[in-house]
Amino acid sequence: MSLYEKLKQIKGKSVVVAGAGISGISACKFLETLGANIVLVDDADLELIQKRIASSGGIPACVSLQQGIKSSITLQAELIILSPGISKNHVAIQEALAHSIPVINELDLGAAFLTSCHFVGITGTNGKSTTATILGFIAKAFDANAFVGGNLGIPLCETLVKGVLPKIAVLELSSYQLELLELLRLDAGVITNLTPDHLDRYPNVEAYYLAKAKIFDLLHTTGSAILNHEDPNSKIFLLDHAAHPRLDFNVKLGDQGIAIKGNTLLINTPTLQATLTLNQEQFLGQHNYQNAAAAVAAALALNIPLAIIQKGLDSYTGIAHRLESLGYAQGIRWVNDSKATNVESVLIAMQNFSEGVHLVVGGLGKNSSYAPLVNFCQGRVNAIYAIGQDAPNLMEAFKDFVCFDAKTLENAVLLAQKNAQKGDTILLSPACASWDQFESFAHRGDSFRKLFEEAKASSLRTKVKQSRAKKRLDCHVTNVPHSDDTGAYKGKRK
Repeated sequence: MSLYEKLKQIKGKSVVVAGAGISGISACKFLETLGANIVLVDDADLELIQKRIASSGGIPACVSLQQGIKSSITLQAELIILSPGISKNHVAIQEALAHSIPVINELDLGAAFLTSCHFVGITGTNGKSTTATILGFIAKAFDANAFVGGNLGIPLCETLVKGVLPKIAVLELSSYQLELLELLRLDAGVITNLTPDHLDRYPNVEAYYLAKAKIFDLLHTTGSAILNHEDPNSKIFLLDHAAHPRLDFNVKLGDQGIAIKGNTLLINTPTLQATLTLNQEQFLGQHNYQNAAAAVAAALALNIPLAIIQKGLDSYTGIAHRLESLGYAQGIRWVNDSKATNVESVLIAMQNFSEGVHLVVGGLGKNSSYAPLVNFCQGRVNAIYAIGQDAPNLMEAFKDFVCFDAKTLENAVLLAQKNAQKGDTILLSPACASWDQFESFAHRGDSFRKLFEEAKASSLRTKVKQSRAKKRLDCHVTNVPHSDDTGAYKGKRK
C-alpha cells in the first residue's frame, strides 16, 4: 500500500505526532477529523508543552499527550508526523525509520487531501518569507481562498480544519521540512538564494545546499524551477538539480527571465514581453525587488494574468518581523527585523541604514562567523547590545565597538533608549535563532513590539506632563511683575 493510500485510510490507525509546536498541534486537529488514534509527544518540559498547546487553542480531547519522544512510543505507530523543529536524526525517529514506519511532515498530510490545489514551494537562505508573502498577495488577488503558510507560520492542515479549499497554496519551505516531504507536488519551486546557514544541524554548507535543492525533486514533470540567476552559490550548487523548465529572475537586461531595472520588472519569455511596476515605499531595497521578481516568476508559472499580478503587487503591505518599521518613540525610530536569524539577513537589513543604529543582536548562535557583519557595521552602528546564549561570542566579535552585554531583550532596549538620540534607530536584527529565550522569531518580534508600545506610551505621558507643567509655568509667569532693563521691578513694592 502506498503512503498516499495509507493516509486516505488513516481512520482507526495509530499516529504519533512528534513536536507540540503549531504544525504538530494543527496536525492533531486534522487527524482527529479523520478518526485517527493520536499520540502527541515532545521532548520539552511538560509545563512548556502545555503552554504551547494552550496558546494554540488546545488539542482535541481524544489526543494522548506524553512528554518525551521515545522509541517505546514511536515503534507503536503506523505513521509519524514529524515537526520541522525536530531532527529526523533523533534516536527514536531513526529507530522508527529502521522499522519501516513512515515519517512525514505535516505539509504532506495536508497536501494529500488538497488534490485540486496548485502548490508553489519557496525556499532559500534569505528572502523566502518575503517572497512567499508577496506571492500570497498576488494569489489572493486571483483566489480569495488562497493559502499562504508553511514555515511562514500557518500550517497547511489549518485550512483543512477550517474547511477552506484553496485553488492555490503558497508554501515557504525550510530545509528541515524539505528533508521529509514525499507526497507534496509543486507547480513551481523557487530558491531565492544560498548562503551558509544552519551549520549547527548540517555537517557542511554543501549538505545544507543539497537539502534546499530537494525542492526540485517535488516538482511535477511540467513544473517550473525558478532560480536567482545572479546568485553565485545557486549557479554552483543548483544547476545540475534544476532539470525542469526554468524561469529565472534577477537576469541581465535582455536575457530570458525577469530582469530588474530601477523599480520596474522586465518580463522576457518566448510568449510574453511585459513590464510590472513596484511601489518604492512598500518594496524597500534591491533585495525586495529580487523577492518581488521571484514571486512574479512563480505567479507566471501558475498562469495568473498579468493584470492580477500587478494588482497583487500594488496591494502588498510588507511583512511582520522583516524590516518592519514600528514607528517613533521620543524621536527614535524602532525597526523589528526579528526574522533575520543569520548574518546574511542582517547584512541585507543594514544596507538600509547609513548611521545612528543601535543594533540589538544575539540569541541561539549558528556557528557562523560574525566578521562580515562587524566590517559592515563600521560607521553605521553607534552601539551593539548583545543578548541570549551567543552574547559572549558577539561581545568578542564586536570588541572594537561600544558593546553592551545586555543578556535580555528588555535590558537591551532599556540601554538603547538611554544611549540613542533623536533621529537614531533601535534595530532588532539578531543574526541568531530565537529558541534560547523565545518560542519563535515571531515571539521575539512581538516582545520587541510590546516594548516599543510601552516606550511610545511613556513618551506620550512625558509630553502630556511637560505640556501641563508648561501651562502651569505660563500661568505663574503672567503674575510676576515685569522688570525694566536695570532689573528693578516696575510693580508696586510691599
